[in-house]
Amino acid sequence: MLQVTGLYTSILENINLDVREGELVGIGGLQGQGQSDLLLAIFGAIPFAGNLNLEGKSVHFKHPIQAMENGVAYVPGDRARDGLMLRSSIFENLLLPNWMKYGFPLKISKAVKAASETAKSMNVVMSDVNMSVSNLSGGNAQKIVLGKWMQRNPKLFLLNDPTKGVDVGTKGEFYALLKGLRDQGAAIIFFSSDDEELVSLCDRILVMYNGKLRKELSGTDLTLSTLVATSLDTTSEY
Repeated sequence: MLQVTGLYTSILENINLDVREGELVGIGGLQGQGQSDLLLAIFGAIPFAGNLNLEGKSVHFKHPIQAMENGVAYVPGDRARDGLMLRSSIFENLLLPNWMKYGFPLKISKAVKAASETAKSMNVVMSDVNMSVSNLSGGNAQKIVLGKWMQRNPKLFLLNDPTKGVDVGTKGEFYALLKGLRDQGAAIIFFSSDDEELVSLCDRILVMYNGKLRKELSGTDLTLSTLVATSLDTTSEY
């Protein structure tokens, strides 16, 4: 689905990785080692040099709109700052990347119906889609951050610590959603500050340190103790 070769930014150095259809690849390591920059670069949100191939096609996104048009979605962990319009309704937030589907002038009833169906499919606890997202619990608000992409049927998801500050019950629902996306063939790159979460969910984990990919963990190496040890080992290099 995605192949990245020789990717550089002001922080990242010579990043090479790939992710296949239906695969969940984790990005691990101590926080602040360039994980967020990697996802933002792929999404076209920060400048980069290097080569990206999406489904065998060479791409170089210079703006998130270009990434969106090519089936890429980005889910941030800081929903208040990056994921939601807090003064707006659930409907407006779910509509944000999808309004063009409903014509101009906007076909309100059709858009409201689609937003309601999306929210219900994700078990969002709400009165209706006119409810302000600021009145949602943290877990339900994060469902909206993911849910706004669902109508676009992305083929590549970039998840930037998406379960940070989310309760255990909602995490379980979130994991079930990820499984459903994988079953549909979506590829997922998943950074998490929770090492246990990475080990339990991911097919492989790429460990980062100081802007570089240090090591890939898979198979029998995909354990919590190995991930922690690798994150602290600054001498190895992938």
